[in-house]
Amino acid sequence: MRRISSTLFILMLLFCVNAQAQNDSSKIIVSIEAKDMPAIEFLKSIEQKTGYRFYFDVKQIDTVVVTAAAVNQSLQDILNMALAKFSFYSAIDKESKSVF
Repeated sequence: MRRISSTLFILMLLFCVNAQAQNDSSKIIVSIEAKDMPAIEFLKSIEQKTGYRFYFDVKQIDTVVVTAAAVNQSLQDILNMALAKFSFYSAIDKESKSVF
């Protein structure tokens, strides 16, 4: 029983931390329009608009082309929309202004 309680506590703690991170990243508002834009150029454009630094493996995205349009959307929503069909996922670290 004690082990179950500890496991539940850890899961609840992780959920709260994840919810807080999502809440903070939703405050980063961006507008962007990209039509058949190379993913590297797309991410560099967002870097210029937000001051956030993207870290990625160039070999994985050098052939990816992005089409996306968003006005006053959260950075996380834009990344989800633009990169989801390629099975890429992102994590935003607001403290270091980095996106992985």
